[in-house]
Amino acid sequence: MPNQSKMKKENILFITAGFTMLFPVFVFAQHASDSIQQTLKEINIVATKTEKNKLETGRSVTVLTQKDLQGSVYSTLAELLSNQEGIYITGNSQTPGTNESIFMRGSNSNQTAIFVDGIRINDGSTVNNTIDLSELPLGDVERIEIIRGSHSTLFGSSAIGGVIQISTFKPEKDGLNARINVSAGTFEKDGASIFPSASVGYKFKNGFYLSASGNFQQVNGLDATVDTITDPFAFKNRDRDDWTKSGAAGQLGYAWKKGDASISFRNAKMKTDIDRSAFVDDENYKLDFERNTFMGNFNINPIKKLEIFLSGGYTRNTRHAINDSSIMNIQGGTDHSYAEDRYESENISSDLFLSWKEKNIVPSIGISYQEEKMNQSNYYYSALYAPFITDLNTNLDSIHPETRTNSIYAQLELSGALLNPKLQSFKLILGARHIQHSKFGNEFVWEVNPTWQLSNNSLIYFSYSKGFNAPSLYQLYAPDLYFRYDDNSTTGISRGNDKLLPEVSESYEFGLKQKIDGNGFFGLSFFKSITSDQIDYVYLWNQGIPIDQLGTDFNRDDYRGDLYLNTGKQTTYGLEFSFENKINEFIKLHFNLSIVNGYLDYIESETLKNQTGGNTVQIYNNGAFLNTATRTQGLTRRPNTARTEIHIHPIENLKAIFGLNYVGSRGDVHTIQQRVRLELCLLLR
Repeated sequence: MPNQSKMKKENILFITAGFTMLFPVFVFAQHASDSIQQTLKEINIVATKTEKNKLETGRSVTVLTQKDLQGSVYSTLAELLSNQEGIYITGNSQTPGTNESIFMRGSNSNQTAIFVDGIRINDGSTVNNTIDLSELPLGDVERIEIIRGSHSTLFGSSAIGGVIQISTFKPEKDGLNARINVSAGTFEKDGASIFPSASVGYKFKNGFYLSASGNFQQVNGLDATVDTITDPFAFKNRDRDDWTKSGAAGQLGYAWKKGDASISFRNAKMKTDIDRSAFVDDENYKLDFERNTFMGNFNINPIKKLEIFLSGGYTRNTRHAINDSSIMNIQGGTDHSYAEDRYESENISSDLFLSWKEKNIVPSIGISYQEEKMNQSNYYYSALYAPFITDLNTNLDSIHPETRTNSIYAQLELSGALLNPKLQSFKLILGARHIQHSKFGNEFVWEVNPTWQLSNNSLIYFSYSKGFNAPSLYQLYAPDLYFRYDDNSTTGISRGNDKLLPEVSESYEFGLKQKIDGNGFFGLSFFKSITSDQIDYVYLWNQGIPIDQLGTDFNRDDYRGDLYLNTGKQTTYGLEFSFENKINEFIKLHFNLSIVNGYLDYIESETLKNQTGGNTVQIYNNGAFLNTATRTQGLTRRPNTARTEIHIHPIENLKAIFGLNYVGSRGDVHTIQQRVRLELCLLLR
């Protein structure tokens, strides 16, 4: 882990530097805005599932509209999101095809809920039910809302770190609506990439509309390995890999004065060449992924005060990997093995939400249902040690991994004017959600969110919220057992743990929002989140061997297998700062800063001992041994980040963007890294 005193000094220095840089900007902004007298367009958001102005919302929220997306220099969704405060994405800006996982406000990668057109997008075919962000294209995205902090009351499981809502292209104006983008490039000796995307729609005057979009990305000639072998006669088996992503979507809808209804279909495919292991090539290892999603949305205002939203979706994912015999020597000999793995998942979801709007009170109620299923089949054949043939074929057909979740939730927005007209500036949101899960039973979460409008341009807010995250199907059902090589026995403990409890969080946030004379905005928030019953992947070791002697005797097998386990509590805390301002007609500034830190408290309990057979437990994520209750400082892969952009728009069709991106130290089991990147981009229209 990083040295804590060093991290504290770095944080203090970082804050000081950030505010020092921005102080003259604040001064200049106040004078510049007086002369320009322009007004920022009010942006409505749905962080509370009902439309609200950004400045009236008592949460840290970022809204990116189509105008923002067109004016950016990012070609992928991960690049765009990773430059927003509070978000770090592993795999971003690395080799195309690398898994991209999101970490928001220090939460784990499976603790951020992602929605596309109102439908939750996850991937039950993966270990922790997370989506690979490289799957989602940016080309047909129309709008993105980032809601930071726990939001399980309205959005259910996985919303401990926050929620990302993505709205895709649909025709807004009568007639033909179209958008086309093409990018291409080369790298290294033989590498090349091309990325075209297009969205086309038509809206008829009678209210019917239809749209279609497609995207394609192909990258050839990748080589992510490092050649460290100096022997010219050694067999290296180096190859260059390819990655291909394609997607298509279609939508049919009808809009009328009081509502909108639509049905749509989305398909995503990825084909990836996989290396044998970290930095070791394999010319015959391929991975294919496909997602098909059907969704429907219906919203209506039957009367002025009543809003009704209904959404539903069905998703099917397939992940198919084939590893054919690999060449092992310069003579062309192979390992005579073949492996094929197929992982499949299905997700059915529906949500009904009703909201009644009075002048000083807005009650809302909703019900939701989610059903998740998964399966996997694995085949392995090896004739490497013929005539001793290994031929294994396994699946989960007899287990039928699935879960069902029913929820009812409610929210009440109150104005202080109910008590006294002078309290009009005070607002209070109360919310609660009851969850019934087919595996772990009942859970209850709630939130309190008061705000105070200091003026038309200033808001302070506080929130307390409880969140939850359900264990994935794999974590619950994975049947894998470990067989000891020294006596061919097993502990009988499977990797999946059907006794897992959901992760439950308590989150606190205090924040300030300030509009700067119609031309700018800044926000500052402090947060803390405590997640109990943290689910970790752990190794089990022979409890009779001292920790410092584990693995030292080759004639005995100290290993006892692996398991998913509720290990303890994770505490994260930090601050976020964002600033933007239009200095004049030609210059616009953006700056954001995120500082996050934390620690983990691991427990020692009879429940833990019973589930592990009394064996010694080691956390995979950071290598800690849980022989006693312990605390580890620092969080893996949660760096401090900062981003500065200067947009210069000297003439109508030319924009220059200067960017400085900082990613601080991020401790992992083996590495500590930091990165600073300077960017200069020119946009021609």
